[in-house]
Amino acid sequence: MTNMNEIRFHGDTERWNVYDGEELLCSLRCGDAVMIQVGKHFLPSNLELDTDWYVKFGKSL
Repeated sequence: MTNMNEIRFHGDTERWNVYDGEELLCSLRCGDAVMIQVGKHFLPSNLELDTDWYVKFGKSL
């Protein structure tokens, strides 16, 4: 079973944080692996940081 949590950007620390409701579970860093739900599918991806944050899916460059 997959846990469903919410990620929110925290401007003061410039990081994405994972929440279960209002409880902070952890902070995410560049390169962290996450599963993102698109429709009924969960896709493996990585959070990346260049001049902005972006999500990298699969073997994309």
